[in-house]
Amino acid sequence: MIGLLLVHYFQKLYDLNWLKPEDLIFPPTIKLEELSKNEINLQKNLKKHNVRIECKLNF
Repeated sequence: MIGLLLVHYFQKLYDLNWLKPEDLIFPPTIKLEELSKNEINLQKNLKKHNVRIECKLNF
């Protein structure tokens, strides 16, 4: 997200329309729809293979 903000800033300031977040070594932005689709697919696969993930926190 920060990469997208910086790219937008540099595009406006220096007229660099070709600049992308990947050019500044930031990971590409992921749309929320794609992120939720990936999460749903992961949950289906875990359920299909009967995988459980437990997390124990000790404070």
